[in-house]
Amino acid sequence: MTGVSELLPGLLPIFDGLGTIGATAVYPTLPGDGKTCQILLAALWSCRGLDTRQCGRAGMAWREMRLYRARSVTQMVQSGQNSASGRPPSVVLILSGGLDSTVLLQHMIAGGHALRALSVDYGQRHRRELLYAHATCQRLGVEHRTADLSGIAWMLAGSGLVNPDVAVPHGEYATQNLKVTVVPNRNLIMLSVAAAWAIDLKADAVAFAAHHGYHTLYPDCTPEFIAATAAAIKLADWHQVQLLAPFALMTKAQIVQRGAELGVPFEQTWSCYEGGDVHCGLCGTCIERREAFNLAGVPDPTRYQVAG
Repeated sequence: MTGVSELLPGLLPIFDGLGTIGATAVYPTLPGDGKTCQILLAALWSCRGLDTRQCGRAGMAWREMRLYRARSVTQMVQSGQNSASGRPPSVVLILSGGLDSTVLLQHMIAGGHALRALSVDYGQRHRRELLYAHATCQRLGVEHRTADLSGIAWMLAGSGLVNPDVAVPHGEYATQNLKVTVVPNRNLIMLSVAAAWAIDLKADAVAFAAHHGYHTLYPDCTPEFIAATAAAIKLADWHQVQLLAPFALMTKAQIVQRGAELGVPFEQTWSCYEGGDVHCGLCGTCIERREAFNLAGVPDPTRYQVAG
């Protein structure tokens, strides 16, 4: 079995949800077999924040990882500075206009990163999110571009998020109704486009807001996917671009808490998959959003068509 010390360099950026990580940090490689990594990730996450005596070996692994971070921080980018050039690390961030990516944008601004935001129009029925993304960037003074991939919508027609003839399921996320909202290969498509722009800009990294919770049921939000995609992006060009996923092991409630700390105007974010003028309050993402505010103890400013 792969030792914890061997896994730490690869796992660190995934777990370090609130730390400042820049271009000189080590990004996910996840050595060893995938099953070992999956077990360790789950064990470490379950023990996060608990006394190590309550978690045994996994808890000690978590403590060791935090100590590793402390020892390694001098080798990383501090205060948002790229240690190789003395400039802020430049990042292309995928911004949907939703809660998670909007918090990530402000989180990385607070970390001192030089950001450009990329939204992707893939023919989604909830196109309103793109308007929110644009408004957010105007408010924050961040360059914003939208890649028009609506021409491939016919390739994604099995998804309720693209095809208006496929009903978006209501109720909490479960494996079957969640599959209806899967857009085939969406994250890889968006990350590939973002990586291309980052390479052209000679930027340091690409960032996206994959997080822990219901979304880890999506294959393209898992730590394994993040690690594999990070490796592929680094191999895609002579100019190496890193992949950042600072929220990968944070729950949506923790993201809401972080957003509240940053003063994110949550009412200026969009989650609902239905594509109406207000959040429906019934689809899985509306329920998840409302639940996150409740768990975080943060007032929810969202206007829902159906009250909870």
